[in-house]
Amino acid sequence: MTVENRSARQGDVVIAEILSAVHSVNETVQEVNGILRSHMHDHEMNQQALERIIGSIRLEVGQALHGFPNNDPKGHREYHEARINEINNRAEFWRKMTFELSKWGLVGFLGWAALAMWQSFLHGPK
Repeated sequence: MTVENRSARQGDVVIAEILSAVHSVNETVQEVNGILRSHMHDHEMNQQALERIIGSIRLEVGQALHGFPNNDPKGHREYHEARINEINNRAEFWRKMTFELSKWGLVGFLGWAALAMWQSFLHGPK
């Protein structure tokens, strides 16, 4: 066998190995490409689902806002806070009123009882 034939055979083997490696790389690239397509499809499906959910939430929030007088939830909250404050103030007023009436009623009763006993003491025994 001549040197040229040997190098031609070695060149064929090298080329065959290179072609095999290129084929293997091509298969790997196609496999990765398939995986990426699958992930992109999943991503698109998730994105569409999220957009539907966000649209639904926006619709519900819009409907909830229309449920407030003059579409003003802040004013509605402030109204309720003012009413709660008014109710608490009224309750505090009546607590103080009851305490003061009880206090001065007791002072009046004790004063009347002291005066009655003093007058009875001044009249002496009967």
